[in-house]
Amino acid sequence: MQGAGMRNNRTRDRQENILRILSASETVSVQELAERLKVSGWTIRRDLDQLRERDLIKRRHDSAVINSELDYELLLPEDVQLEAHQNLAAKRRIGLKAAGLLQAGQNIVLSAGTTTTQCALALKERKALSVLTHALNIAMELSVEPGLKVSCTGGDADSHYFTLVGPVAERSLKAHFFEVAVIGVSEISRKAGLTVRRVLNAAAMEIRLDHSSKVIVLADSTRPGVVGFVHLAPLDKMDMLVTDVKPPKAFCEQLAQSGVKLVIAPE
Repeated sequence: MQGAGMRNNRTRDRQENILRILSASETVSVQELAERLKVSGWTIRRDLDQLRERDLIKRRHDSAVINSELDYELLLPEDVQLEAHQNLAAKRRIGLKAAGLLQAGQNIVLSAGTTTTQCALALKERKALSVLTHALNIAMELSVEPGLKVSCTGGDADSHYFTLVGPVAERSLKAHFFEVAVIGVSEISRKAGLTVRRVLNAAAMEIRLDHSSKVIVLADSTRPGVVGFVHLAPLDKMDMLVTDVKPPKAFCEQLAQSGVKLVIAPE
């Protein structure tokens, strides 16, 4: 059973790599995929057949292309998909409101997350925005929009969250400065400030905060008042909090004292 599990893991990892290669190229041949992944052409064709059955790709003779109608959320693990659907209507309103706060010509850094993804979707058909992101799903969604210039940080692929992480991603962030950072956080509280769940997320997020002239935090009403595992920054590090429901009075007062503008996304 262990051997079968290992084979399944290798197949899954290889197919995820195929999808990443295809997402960065217009079309890729079976031979090129076999050479890059160091497997046989027969193995690649079997992988492509399985990916086609899942409607993730389209076959063209002895090559393949990504399915342009692909819902990239389907590639995420089930627990991440579940989080994406929690309070979804509110996240959409927050994302739409945040997108409306951005101005043409700005360069922005857009972090990964279920609410920031909704902001990215709301940016479609916008003009003259430069977007740097470490979220592969966001990059894929926005890269087809002619009015947007989209760049990725590079780094190690985290298949659980569909993000690019690690030292390469952090070096890329350090090399850039942004007019606006649009970020999502795991939790926000009066005492702990902005917190996240993973140390790996905190290091890159701190760079985004330090290298941005304006910081907009997106958080639905389940976030305020909760403390995450890793401290990120005090409340006054953000300039604006966009949420769906007005927080309790004490929290609003703390935001005002910290110089944070509260923006409520309307029903």
